[in-house]
Amino acid sequence: MIDTFLVIYLIFSRLFELFLSKKNTKKLLQNGGTELYKFHYKFIVFFHIIFITFFLVKSFSNTFFIIEYLYLFLLVQIIRYKIIYDLGEFWTTRIVVINNLAVTKLILSWVSVTGVSQYLVQYRFNNTNWV
Repeated sequence: MIDTFLVIYLIFSRLFELFLSKKNTKKLLQNGGTELYKFHYKFIVFFHIIFITFFLVKSFSNTFFIIEYLYLFLLVQIIRYKIIYDLGEFWTTRIVVINNLAVTKLILSWVSVTGVSQYLVQYRFNNTNWV
């Protein structure tokens, strides 16, 4: 039952993201941006429709639920919305390139407890220096 609600949440969040993406893409194109690989976008949309439909149908028959996966899902949602928020008007579901624009955002920085590995998720445009 809870996984059905999660899939419904995904549907509404994807609709919101598509609305936001359309608005941002329009603004980027008006500011001189160029959309690359327009042809591939319909395949991405088709894949998402199949993906969400599959999990929606599967959620009605699934009675097994692992709470740790819910925690992981919620963590990923927080990171996803943080990225969308940080990129602001530059976030889109399409590939739009704007010349002579330097945007550098530090999204997430985490150093492991053992110090062995370091994970940096950053966005870098036009070969600017890392933050």
